[in-house]
Amino acid sequence: MTAPSHESSRVTPTQRTALSAPIYAVVQFDAEQRRVCEVVVAFEDVPAADQFAADSGFVNYRVAPIEFHIGNHPETENPAGG
Repeated sequence: MTAPSHESSRVTPTQRTALSAPIYAVVQFDAEQRRVCEVVVAFEDVPAADQFAADSGFVNYRVAPIEFHIGNHPETENPAGG
């Protein structure tokens, strides 16, 4: 039996715009290795995320849009069953 494709459950950019506005996250990095230390979600826009980072004292961070890929069928989420 072939596992179902996840492509059919993905939302296109056009559909995403029609469904809702983007959600943003603040990703904080450590100073030495640029490893992710913390991710904070969900902000309605970039200025709100930037304001949170400034208020929290973050120095090494980026703001980025995030999206969640949710399948239509629970059995497609983990085809191996484990």
